[in-house]
Amino acid sequence: MNKLIYITTFILLSFTLKAQTKINFEKTLKIEHIYGDESYVAEEMKFEIRNGKIYGKITNPNKDALLNSETKLNENDIKTLNSFLQLVDKYQNNCQEKFTSSFVQYYTITKDGKEIKIYKFCNWENLKYSDIKQNIFGEYLKNLEKKKEVLNNELFTFLNGYWKGNIRFDKVDNGPEYKVEKIQNINSKEEYFEFKKNNKLLLHLNQKTVFYEYRIDFLDGKKYLSMFGDGKKNGEEFVYGHRFLIMSLNKNEMKLKRS
Repeated sequence: MNKLIYITTFILLSFTLKAQTKINFEKTLKIEHIYGDESYVAEEMKFEIRNGKIYGKITNPNKDALLNSETKLNENDIKTLNSFLQLVDKYQNNCQEKFTSSFVQYYTITKDGKEIKIYKFCNWENLKYSDIKQNIFGEYLKNLEKKKEVLNNELFTFLNGYWKGNIRFDKVDNGPEYKVEKIQNINSKEEYFEFKKNNKLLLHLNQKTVFYEYRIDFLDGKKYLSMFGDGKKNGEEFVYGHRFLIMSLNKNEMKLKRS
């Protein structure tokens, strides 16, 4: 009798575990999300089943050269994906939109090769793309920020100080290389950059100062210098943002290309 109870319990437990780990796709799943208004941002994550385990990766933006994003999903992660896919099944033909806007929110879900597009403001509840990314890749994203901070601090040892470009900053176009050299002696009548602590960057131009915040981004194994106008320091004046691919960087020179 005890043996029968043990076997029955084992079968029920095995069935429960299988039910818990059952995912609503057979081999692969890709979730693409495009959002924005005047400019769009594209993000993507992929999942696949290998040897009975489910693994996920953030494939866009791809920061794997900096830190590998591959994550093995746990029970809660699987439940999150299953709940999302249930909403995909519900909304794939139509949904009642929460609102309309010039802001776009596009989802393309590819499950085992079958593509589903949902280009409406459906009610994704707490299962928006950003929610899924944070729930599944939260630990990775936290470690990624730490790694980026360390590398930014290391690069600041090169950037700290004054720099002068080979052409005027407002004349830099897409395509040609922009060469910037470190200088020791500054001339207030000339244009030059000043990299400061805490990701602050000043453009000195015609005895006027334009305030920026900057960061070094790491994408697809490449480094980018991104500059953003500091709204608090520049007041009412609108300042365009800029992004450059860092072709090379050392303590005396950097070569950039607008991207």
